[in-house]
Amino acid sequence: MALIDVRRDGQPIAAEAVDNPDNMTLSAFREQLGARMSLSDEFLSKGDSPIDRVLQEDEVKVGAIAQDDIVKVRARPQPAGPVQIRVAKGGSSTPVQIDIEKCLSDFRKQLGSQSPPLITDNERFQEKDVAGSAFTLVSEQAFKVKDATGKDQKILVVPASPKRDITLQKGKSSQKFPEIEESQSLLQFKQYVVANGAMAPSDIFVVGGADVKDEQAGTITVGKAADGDNKIVVKAGEAILGPGTVTVNPSSPGKDLLRDWGQNISYGSPEYPIPAKFSGKAPAKEDPEDKWSALKDNEKQYVFAVRQLGRAIVFPKAVRDAGTSGAELKKADSKAVMIQVAEPGAKEQDLTAQSSFQMTYSQTVHDLRKRAATNVSTSVGAKGIAVKGGFTTSNMEINQSDRTNVYMSQLIYKPAVELYFDEDKDVRATDAFTNAIKAAVDQSAAGDPYPSRTRYYAILSALDKYGHFVPTRFMLGGAFIIEEVKAIDKTGKIDEQSTSFSAGIAAEIQGVTAAVEAGNTQEVKNLTSTLATRQSIKISAIGGDTGAFSSNDPGPWLQSIRYSRYWAVVTYSDLVPTIRYLPPDLLRQCLGLIGSHWADPQTEERTTLNMLEYATIAESKLLASEKQSGAREIYGGKAL
Repeated sequence: MALIDVRRDGQPIAAEAVDNPDNMTLSAFREQLGARMSLSDEFLSKGDSPIDRVLQEDEVKVGAIAQDDIVKVRARPQPAGPVQIRVAKGGSSTPVQIDIEKCLSDFRKQLGSQSPPLITDNERFQEKDVAGSAFTLVSEQAFKVKDATGKDQKILVVPASPKRDITLQKGKSSQKFPEIEESQSLLQFKQYVVANGAMAPSDIFVVGGADVKDEQAGTITVGKAADGDNKIVVKAGEAILGPGTVTVNPSSPGKDLLRDWGQNISYGSPEYPIPAKFSGKAPAKEDPEDKWSALKDNEKQYVFAVRQLGRAIVFPKAVRDAGTSGAELKKADSKAVMIQVAEPGAKEQDLTAQSSFQMTYSQTVHDLRKRAATNVSTSVGAKGIAVKGGFTTSNMEINQSDRTNVYMSQLIYKPAVELYFDEDKDVRATDAFTNAIKAAVDQSAAGDPYPSRTRYYAILSALDKYGHFVPTRFMLGGAFIIEEVKAIDKTGKIDEQSTSFSAGIAAEIQGVTAAVEAGNTQEVKNLTSTLATRQSIKISAIGGDTGAFSSNDPGPWLQSIRYSRYWAVVTYSDLVPTIRYLPPDLLRQCLGLIGSHWADPQTEERTTLNMLEYATIAESKLLASEKQSGAREIYGGKAL
């Protein structure tokens, strides 16, 4: 048994126990490391040469590249745009250029247009690394090319499987689903039946008398799970949201029904058609303005689904090199929470245009702000982001050594509706998130010299997957951004006379804000045309009909914000740490590990967040919730 220390670009990412390094291939070791090693990472030989993932990792052993039980890994940026993969069919394979972020349905069209076609209507894409399981035509709209691409950069095309009429049996009730492809995995099938109301997200399948949880459902096909009568048994799992919660089909009325507003829905499929308001003819100028309160239930659900309002936010990892662009703020890949409420709170009245100016030395902070990470009111503990709201230029900057540029931005918001949830009553952690954090704090490996730090790394990895913060308040509408970047000279000074923001544009921006609030498109046009003549100024937009946006005349864009199909999230606020929703004992274990390692030089640059502030906020919210619960026990009252 050897303890292998894995280091990416000199930084430790894992300490992994390996029975015999001379017998384990690098591909098997990569699989054992899991999410701790990125798909684009490369193993390095003892001479620091990269090991080819496709041609060499299945042959080269861990012992061949380990030096003093250290395996070196090099981070390689994920290629942007199209990459070459091989489409295998029968006994041959064909190289094809494709953006792996495209959905499989678009890839099908591309392959079908070739002569001869590389895929037909009677053929399917096989699920990655799951022999005998294939994506259905409907599920192709929900999965991406990368979900079908194996580690050998190959996608398999297989014949479509026979179809069956499958009966789901849950207790004394049953429901029949006609013409189900038997080669799809139970996990795919579950998504379909949950969307149609026949299963709750927490329900599990029973195959051969054994419970099949979601972790195993991806490896069992419908054909193998169904009995001789084409029946599959379902039973209630552990309730995620408590009794009485139902999942609502977004095409059906949902008044007074609880549902998960963050549920994943693949619109454009036969089961979930895109509402006509968002797919039909674009609104005309004379059409009445949309109001949230007047939208139908399925239209509200559509807005939530396509804007991913129920997903947690992942803050990017810290930038190590001065002048290097930081990664964008993004939505989490996996669900940390479920939002249990019949309707979100909504404010439509008395919403006025707002304008705010910020300056920072950090490009990461500047980019975060443009991605609508603003007004984080008492929720965020990020380096460069003050706990009590807004971005700062204080000594909390993300990278104080990078003082080569100063970034200035003015955001002008035109809000349409503000939506919000009660962070204590409406939000619950998913089982998957809770289990991921539990696995992180329980992680152990024989001989690990730094077990506590290893667990801390595992927590950070789980948060990268499930998200750091859950926004509980959103402003929908549109905004446009006036920004300027100025270089700083060797003495650390900036020439204020050459800086537009300090050279008299304040009055013009005030005028733009007032004109936006009044909906005066001609005045907006005049003022922004003047601003656009300044060479150092850049003007862009968030939301609205961006195809109609012009810095010389944003009037048509401003008018488009009246319609819900053009609404975007212009601010997230009241962000709550995802770990706040963990069971109290598990949260306290997290807090202990974070408190021990947040300032460790080996760990502090692994995340943009100030993890101590992050943990402190989560703890204070837990204590406040426990205090309220204690008061209810003494004085009575309804529990949250």
